Amino acid sequence: MDRLPQEIFLEILLLLPVKSLLRSKLVCKSWRFLISNPDFVKQHVARTTNNPNNHDLFIAYDEFNHFFSVIDVNSIDRAIRLNPPIKFSYVVGSCNGLLCLADRANELYLWNPVTRQVKNMPGYKYSVRENSNDYRIAFGFGFDHASSDYKAVRIVQKFDDIELVNRVEVYSLNENCWKEINVELDIGYVDGRRCSLNGSIYWSAQKRPHDFRQLVLLSFNVQSLIFCTIQLPDDLSARLYSHRRRYYEIGLFQYKEYVALCYRFDRGGCLIYTVLDGNCWCTNMTVKRLDYLAGCLKTGELIGLRDHCFEEEGQRSGRRICYGNVVVLYDSVNDVVKYIQPIPNGRRKLYHYTESVLDLN
Repeated sequence: MDRLPQEIFLEILLLLPVKSLLRSKLVCKSWRFLISNPDFVKQHVARTTNNPNNHDLFIAYDEFNHFFSVIDVNSIDRAIRLNPPIKFSYVVGSCNGLLCLADRANELYLWNPVTRQVKNMPGYKYSVRENSNDYRIAFGFGFDHASSDYKAVRIVQKFDDIELVNRVEVYSLNENCWKEINVELDIGYVDGRRCSLNGSIYWSAQKRPHDFRQLVLLSFNVQSLIFCTIQLPDDLSARLYSHRRRYYEIGLFQYKEYVALCYRFDRGGCLIYTVLDGNCWCTNMTVKRLDYLAGCLKTGELIGLRDHCFEEEGQRSGRRICYGNVVVLYDSVNDVVKYIQPIPNGRRKLYHYTESVLDLN
């Protein structure tokens, strides 16, 4: 390898899978330095993501039993179970091979499942009393392409009888610290459902607390540190207000190169909208056989979950009924649904995932 030109050697490394790169880091210091370089990691993630021959991977999180597994949609039966580094309550986001996790105390962690490294984020600038009903906290996680930096966002909303106060902090992995930013955030309620795409984080939100007539999509650019609001489609706002829908009926996910909003019907099925540019919305399709959408594959198929009732053999009372999900692929062009994997006795959430050699140490 020493006789190869540097450019050719780099191209060879960029073609290797993550596990091979991890082994290559043990060969010598120069290889380890090159593979650990942030620019190399960024290029490798981009190659992996854009390569149509690479399989789509998803992280499945069982929110009842609190465990992870990596799902390859091309070999779903061989899901790999992961041992999470900490006990936590939910996933904040998945970005370029890193998972941002939050525990029950709302402390945040970064975790690379491939390298098994975990990083505890430092303390916040603005503290909140535990078990206080006066505060609402929302998180987000994204990637700043300009500085090659991973950033987390913490929005703290303080409610009282006089006014609503919004305070925002941003964490930088490069600097390993939180910084409070001064922003004018005219939002009454930020929901926990979120999506990250192209350097921005999106949340569903309300202009005023409990006002279903002013539902918006809130975005935050992790480079410019600027918030923007996008009005929801008029027909969707009317649906939500007339039926007093709450936010568990709304989901956000990445659909191709767009942010998509999913509205769930009462009896199963979803209506999908995408943000094309600014405040311009497009109603893409109605999917009647999915209850929860997680993303879009390179093939254009949608992946999600379908609520399902299972019958299984009980230890004492014979056969019994249990509830769970089925992982589903949906081909919108041919209107074909493929039921992939049953998940009894649990409810999972799916997050798009790309393996990465990013070093958190």
